[in-house]
Amino acid sequence: MALQLNYYRLLRFTSWRADNLGLFLLIVQLVGLSVAMIFIYKLAATWLEHRRWIYATIILWLPYTVIFTMAFTYLFPISDRGDMPAPVQGLILLVMLGS
Repeated sequence: MALQLNYYRLLRFTSWRADNLGLFLLIVQLVGLSVAMIFIYKLAATWLEHRRWIYATIILWLPYTVIFTMAFTYLFPISDRGDMPAPVQGLILLVMLGS
């Protein structure tokens, strides 16, 4: 989802056409989601062997998300005011995460 929020920055940074970048982002997100779901399930099932530590893995994604977000904003700063996501984008993300 962070890639979609930074769509215009990536568009300007890569100099790709909009439809090519949109297709690329869709493919990256679908592949990433599929791989992550399989990997996390296998990891939790084999390493943790259905112990209480499985519940701790639910919380462990938070530090990685914060680190990734901070690294992305450091590497690709907003240099154009038009790159700012719309204020309603946060609500859309909440609805997407809730469903």
